[in-house]
Amino acid sequence: MESDPTNEIRNKFLKLALRRIDGEEYNKGIQHRHSAVVVKAGRVLSVGRNRHKTHPDSIGISSDGEFFTRTIHAEMDAILKVKNKDHLKGATIYVARKGRNQKAGMSCPCKMCQRLINKYGLKKAVFTTEHGVGVLEFDGEKK
Repeated sequence: MESDPTNEIRNKFLKLALRRIDGEEYNKGIQHRHSAVVVKAGRVLSVGRNRHKTHPDSIGISSDGEFFTRTIHAEMDAILKVKNKDHLKGATIYVARKGRNQKAGMSCPCKMCQRLINKYGLKKAVFTTEHGVGVLEFDGEKK
């Protein structure tokens, strides 16, 4: 993991993801704003962001009786937007998070998203951290 004391993001695709966060209308209920960019051979295949699901089945009730809505993660949104999933093989996904303080934060893909990234054969996830950039490499299930 790269450490940058100035926390300045230099990767152009992570910068694109951070700009997309600024340009998107985020619901006040979404605490962490994430954006993901799928790139292959220097070409952007798709851009996604975390958002609430709109299907009525996505609304749940917690153990204390509070209503909540499930969200679509930015990685999932970006991957699902690519119509021909074969194009994902060997691609890289860039994931960024911007906190309420407007600084980049930890956006390492969760285990569910890591499985999805691997399932579709993406080779790498590059993500923002509080101290720079992190990288996860995948072997990909699609050969």
